[in-house]
Amino acid sequence: MISSVPYRERQSIGGIRSCPHSPASSRFPRVNDSAPTVFQGWDVPIGTPISMNIWNTHYNKDFFPGPTEFWPERWMGEGTRELEKYLVPFGSGSRMCTGQNLSIAEQVLTIATLFRNYELELYQTTKKNVVMASYCMISLPGSESPGIQVKVRKTVQ
Repeated sequence: MISSVPYRERQSIGGIRSCPHSPASSRFPRVNDSAPTVFQGWDVPIGTPISMNIWNTHYNKDFFPGPTEFWPERWMGEGTRELEKYLVPFGSGSRMCTGQNLSIAEQVLTIATLFRNYELELYQTTKKNVVMASYCMISLPGSESPGIQVKVRKTVQ
């Protein structure tokens, strides 16, 4: 349950919501061969592959108001449990990544270690460098983006 985790973990969760780092940004399609499916008023014929896109779920304004904002506080207080249903960077259901807790723990430790030992500053990095572009099933920054670049201002002893 996200509401019970420390603030640093909420920051990590906010980061993976805004920038899912799964190699695939979609779940593998499933096919209903036994009956037609109705989804939001649309008739989906028997045998049609159906999937979901993690990126579109995480940036849906109905689920996450201000979806482009990094706002870890959204995971605090009332409504957190409802939001958790739409946080799917590790997939969901029976095919969910079994390493999700390890991944979050590693992210928290890595970020804490970086900021505890170094003073960093962004280097030639703008918002454009981190805006995701979707390539089929994979979401990555645009091909011309060097990603986030930092300079070590000083080492903290």
